[in-house]
Amino acid sequence: MREINSIGSSQIQRILRNPIHKAIPAQKSAATASGDKVEISADVNAMLKALQKNDVRADKVAEIRQAIARGAYEDDHKLNVALDRLLDDVLG
Repeated sequence: MREINSIGSSQIQRILRNPIHKAIPAQKSAATASGDKVEISADVNAMLKALQKNDVRADKVAEIRQAIARGAYEDDHKLNVALDRLLDDVLG
């Protein structure tokens, strides 16, 4: 786990404020003659709203990053709790 490069909340906010837009010319085909439709799932909308809240405690994140760098953070209990919380967030 020490090898994982993390993205900070400031980087996420910058990406959300300045998304990359690339113009791609549309190609007409028989399959798309009736028109294309894109729908964003409720899960994706919830994740975007959570990212925009920016309720990250920077001091706590810095403290945990330092502990990880020292090799003093990881233990089975903490990893299990983190995975449980991640699954709760993803699965709802």
